[in-house]
Amino acid sequence: MARLLLFGGKGGVGKTTTSSATAVWLADAGLKVLLVSSDPAHSTSDSLDVELGPVPVEVEGVPGLYGLEMDPEAKLSNLLPKVGEAMNNMGSGGMGGFGGLGMMLDPSAKDELADVKSDIKTADMILPGLDEALAFDELLKHM
Repeated sequence: MARLLLFGGKGGVGKTTTSSATAVWLADAGLKVLLVSSDPAHSTSDSLDVELGPVPVEVEGVPGLYGLEMDPEAKLSNLLPKVGEAMNNMGSGGMGGFGGLGMMLDPSAKDELADVKSDIKTADMILPGLDEALAFDELLKHM
């Protein structure tokens, strides 16, 4: 049975250090471990001294330990147009288009957005925790 350990918290609290150390410890104990990071800084590669990317790579010197660093911005850029379009198509009653959020996520609505003055620069600000949700989706593909 697969087990899932999540390491979370504010920036600088030691998520990468703790998750990497735990992954090495578990692999040394004979378990097969996949360490998935959604950190845009890609510091897990530095922590494990191995070049990680979107495909699991075995960590040299630690049998049973695999690492993967996803690119949340790339996954987000593929997902947002679909989400925006779906939100805009969800009926016209009430908040149809979720009060304009669907428009912000749908690139086909860029002309309509040109007239909107907004401090919102990225969908990441609109949807906190989305990069973690995308990481969870990526993790499920490898379980």
